[in-house]
Amino acid sequence: MSTSASIRRTVRYGIDTFSRESEIGWRWGRNAGPALRFRTDGGDDSLTKAGRRAVADLCRDGVAVTNVEELLGSRTLFDEVRGQIEGLIEAHTPEIQARVERYGAGGDAAGADKQYLVELLGPMPAVHPAEPIARFVAHPLIRGVAEASSRMRLRVFDYNAWYNVALDGEATQSQRWHRDLPEDRDIVKVFLYVRDVPEGAGPLSYVTGTHTGKGRRLRLPETWDGIGYRIDDADVESHALGGHVASVPGPAGTVVFANTRGLHRGGWARTDDRVVVQGLYASRSCNRPGSLVVGQGENADALRHDFAILAADQAKVRAAALGVATP
Repeated sequence: MSTSASIRRTVRYGIDTFSRESEIGWRWGRNAGPALRFRTDGGDDSLTKAGRRAVADLCRDGVAVTNVEELLGSRTLFDEVRGQIEGLIEAHTPEIQARVERYGAGGDAAGADKQYLVELLGPMPAVHPAEPIARFVAHPLIRGVAEASSRMRLRVFDYNAWYNVALDGEATQSQRWHRDLPEDRDIVKVFLYVRDVPEGAGPLSYVTGTHTGKGRRLRLPETWDGIGYRIDDADVESHALGGHVASVPGPAGTVVFANTRGLHRGGWARTDDRVVVQGLYASRSCNRPGSLVVGQGENADALRHDFAILAADQAKVRAAALGVATP
């Protein structure tokens, strides 16, 4: 690479980093429209008391715990979500059983990509906004918590229903401490516990305060596992910045919000399977590879108001990268 090309790349990288990581660059350089809309269309006025508490906890600690009834005022939508997921579990029973037989008795999991996880909506979910799971992650009282913490309107960048199979062996991949890659200034995820999640089912754990500017500057020894950078328990425990490790078990209906730019882990199911809905909210400037595709019979342009839908050519590229058929 020539010197001039190297300089141009360095300059572009610096501009991109500033515009994504700095508050001013990210909010007013990249996302002025969504930030202004949040200010002019009511902001967080519609949130329930539980939603407002969740926003305060999320901003302060990086993680917030509540429940679906307090957030939405009823369990009606949760019951619909649970019904959809139980049907998906039944349809995926052969795959779940195959995971148990292959890895559950000390089978060789080396090189396997999240052998413990079954994505019940597949690696590239087709968005049907009337379905309960899609309605939950896009609900203004759920998404609104993430938006109020970021003070801008966000889209659902990804969602799925996760079935974590309880397996023998040590924690691996995202079951170990890590941060999500810096693909957006804030990456807020919501987790809805569809079934009870006791300690043995691998509840989310989070080091409070590590989502802040000071927390992000914390540098700990990391190892690359082929998918992401992981950090050992001992290093996290000795460098927690005065924060504490919050483990979040809970009954069905528990809702957890987390800014996953902070240190976290989850899904290390050892005694009980874990069943959760996961939704990811990000700004229009997020450069994370997308995964959502338009559902059959749906209008892609209409969906893009709430969901980060891949264009047809992008979906082909993403499917090829994942090694799956184009939806």
